[in-house]
Amino acid sequence: MASEDKDNIKELERVISTQAKQIQYLNEERERLTASTTHYKSLSEDLNTLLQSIYNSNGWKVMSKYYKLRDSLRLPKFSGKGRKDNKQGELHSTNQNEGDKVSIIIPVYNNVPYLEKCIHSALAQTYHSFEVVVVDDCSPDPAVATILESFTHHPNYKYIRNDFNCGISETMNQAIIHSSGNWIAFLDCDDWLDAEAIEKLMACLKAKEGAVYGYTDRYNEIEKDGTSKVETFRSRPTSNYLQELLVGMYTSHLKMIHKDVFIKIGLHESRFDGAQDYDIALKTAFHYQDAFAYLPEPVYHHRIHDKQTTQEAAARIEGIVTTIKSEIRQRIEIRNGNLDKLVSFVILSFEKMEMTLKCVQSIKDTVKVAHEIIIFDNASTPETVQYLKDHVEAIDGVTIHYSDRNLGCPGGRRTATKLAQGDYIINLDNDILVTEGWFEEIITRAEQSPNIGAVCCKTVFPTGKIQFNGASYALSEGFITFLLTDTDKDENEVSTALWHECSWVPGGATLFKREVVDHLDYSEGYINAFEDNDVALQIAKLNYRMVNCPTSKVYHYHIMHDKAQVNKEKEYMRVRYNNEGFIQSLVNFYKRNQLIINDPFVHRLMNVEGLEKSAIIAHVQELSNQDALRRT
Repeated sequence: MASEDKDNIKELERVISTQAKQIQYLNEERERLTASTTHYKSLSEDLNTLLQSIYNSNGWKVMSKYYKLRDSLRLPKFSGKGRKDNKQGELHSTNQNEGDKVSIIIPVYNNVPYLEKCIHSALAQTYHSFEVVVVDDCSPDPAVATILESFTHHPNYKYIRNDFNCGISETMNQAIIHSSGNWIAFLDCDDWLDAEAIEKLMACLKAKEGAVYGYTDRYNEIEKDGTSKVETFRSRPTSNYLQELLVGMYTSHLKMIHKDVFIKIGLHESRFDGAQDYDIALKTAFHYQDAFAYLPEPVYHHRIHDKQTTQEAAARIEGIVTTIKSEIRQRIEIRNGNLDKLVSFVILSFEKMEMTLKCVQSIKDTVKVAHEIIIFDNASTPETVQYLKDHVEAIDGVTIHYSDRNLGCPGGRRTATKLAQGDYIINLDNDILVTEGWFEEIITRAEQSPNIGAVCCKTVFPTGKIQFNGASYALSEGFITFLLTDTDKDENEVSTALWHECSWVPGGATLFKREVVDHLDYSEGYINAFEDNDVALQIAKLNYRMVNCPTSKVYHYHIMHDKAQVNKEKEYMRVRYNNEGFIQSLVNFYKRNQLIINDPFVHRLMNVEGLEKSAIIAHVQELSNQDALRRT
């Protein structure tokens, strides 16, 4: 046999062996995914069972507790412009040592030959307070888990494995969420750090007042020929970062960013995988201007090896970079007052006259583009009507419509929406105050895709607890349970900076596109609840998406804190939330959607709380038939 043939056979055997290992990995992966699917199906069933248990028990105690809190709390009077976000560079932590802790996050996917050196270099840092958080994005190579588990004895080491492959952005988000440090340092799993890297960069950050983002020079370690070359950014400007970054990314290795930045600008977005660091840098520059610190010293070793980016991947990343730049430029234009679309703010007013004025003022303080403000007063007292005439009517761009009867929240909102002329219609309750930068964010979020039909704000109570940051629902045997995302979490918890798809959006602090609104059927059968749930289901049927915007934050002063307003608040609650109206609204939802809303309060009003599902269904059907007979 010829030598060449022997070589070919050996090469073929090598290829077959490699492919056999890959097939084995894939088979193992398939078995693991099958097991995970079974596990999650079981969890889903358990969740539905748990939800039924909750909603058929004493869940309303939570709401009762809320009303008691409402009557007992006495917070200071509101300021004219509403609650402000932290000033640029002002960090939450007051404990110096706690505030200086660094979490070095390492997202992992394969790269077995380089993992040990990478992790050893992170754990060998001379800095006084740090941890290393490693998240494996479901690597198919079993050797990865063996290596990562070998470090679990180390007190500064955290190891997490995704249940399924999520991509780089979501993997980094999980690392940040599981981090305990207030500073996040980024290390790729095939690179490594000098022992003093974190210590030197932190000193650089501390030397610049208000800095929230640090970066360094790096060594390019070229594996092919074993050479090492320094890449420096000394020639790049250290001011006017926003415009300079629009030219191209350079605030890279080693990156260290304060965790508060992510609460302000949002966590990584999966749609930007491959250029996610560029998106974060530009958003930081947009919101924090020049709060960057540069260490002109190579302390990061960036490995360049055979796994080069393919032409296809390079073209994809180039497209992502174009989108990132476009969205930042859009934010800049909106901040400067340029938007080629009209925005309608629809505010439903009932009493709370001073809050209505503050709501309008907060819009005027933060929105520079062409807009109209439509206030629909839902039959307030003569005193409130006169206040609105004296203090609100004269504000530029404000139109007030006075109703001679209270139409309830759904009725008032659907009537007011018909009056709006804008390309965007933003619903705000009259006791909501918006914050600086909220408007640029919600418009940019809405413009991300033509099939986004509605966007809801991150809505926070004045106590700092979140009311909602998106929403979802669960279906079970003809019942639907509506759930609020992040409710009761602290507004500064980093997990609340995630971007979500929503299966429904609450109506009180939400943007709707005109092309969606024009196709909605606002049913008059909703007296004081559930219309926003119905609207959301309609939006989904129209094949539009609903999303949250964690960077568009508003404060909802839902509780009256002024002692002089206590009696008016009781009347407000009596008129707006009459018991019969709740029952009628639930029955109307059933007639329109053939689903019964799982709401323990309304079930109690109907005397069906705790009954079997079949009994509840029968009762709702009977009420539906009675209503149909009354109408005929």
